[in-house]
Amino acid sequence: MQKNKISATATRRFMAGALSVALLGGGLAVVPAVATAQDAQCVVNEPRKGNGVGELSFDKQTYKPGDVVTMTGTGFAARPSDGFLGMKLNSNKSEWPADQSAGDNLEYNEGNATTLEIPAATVGNGNFTVRVVLPAFDAKFQAGKQVITLLGGNDGGPVASRSAVIWVNETGDDSDACGATPSVKPQPDPQPQPEPSQPEKTSEAPAPKPDPQPQPKPSQPEKTSEAPAPKPSKTSEPEKTSEPAKTSEKPKPSQEPQNNLNKGVENLLNYFKDGTNVRKVVIAVASVLGIAGLATAVLGSLVKLNLIPRDWFPPQFRF
Repeated sequence: MQKNKISATATRRFMAGALSVALLGGGLAVVPAVATAQDAQCVVNEPRKGNGVGELSFDKQTYKPGDVVTMTGTGFAARPSDGFLGMKLNSNKSEWPADQSAGDNLEYNEGNATTLEIPAATVGNGNFTVRVVLPAFDAKFQAGKQVITLLGGNDGGPVASRSAVIWVNETGDDSDACGATPSVKPQPDPQPQPEPSQPEKTSEAPAPKPDPQPQPKPSQPEKTSEAPAPKPSKTSEPEKTSEPAKTSEKPKPSQEPQNNLNKGVENLLNYFKDGTNVRKVVIAVASVLGIAGLATAVLGSLVKLNLIPRDWFPPQFRF
């Protein structure tokens, strides 16, 4: 009977190992990635898509080598009475330390250092907490992002593959290199300095518009007053009909010849005042009319000009 029991146990363990290999080969393993810019020495492992139900969480984000990780599982399916959940670190790339006495004394699955077994009694109804000891840094386990995965199904129970991430560095501090948040470090003066220029700009905005009030336009009523003014001037144009008065002034040209005559007489008198001129005239007339004619012409001219009395001129020569 005991021989048969040992045989059955060996068979069960063989089937569990085969199923574990199948799950890993089926795309549920963790893929190591190249370190990001935070530190050239930090490894970055990324989990693949999981299967089944359940979620994992940890008591903190960043640990140091050899720390005890407190892991909580919620919503997992219960395992068979003799079943278990396998725990792996970085998809068989890293190995768990054999000494788990600082934690919950979890054991290897069939002596395989890449897998620790969580017994069905610990899993219970699917909500549980276990403590596991991390390995020291070595060629297989280096500072950076680590992936812990729980696998189920090798025990004949429901299939499960659920993963969660932790960070491991030299100090266990999130803000140090290879920590969870290395870029979030306290600044010496994190308080933002006020910007006084902004309120000044806002105060200047309403200031420049105090007197843009529309001023009255006095020129408009003046224009309206000027509009009726030209109309009466146009109606007064009938005065142009009084121009016939200019026609009454036309007789004035008769005065101009009279004035010219008067000027001619004056010039003639002035001419005859000079004895030389009188002599010239007398000689000229005498040459034409003779002495008698000359005397008559001279006397007649003198009478005409009222230079001698009319009675001095003979009656037969008067005119």
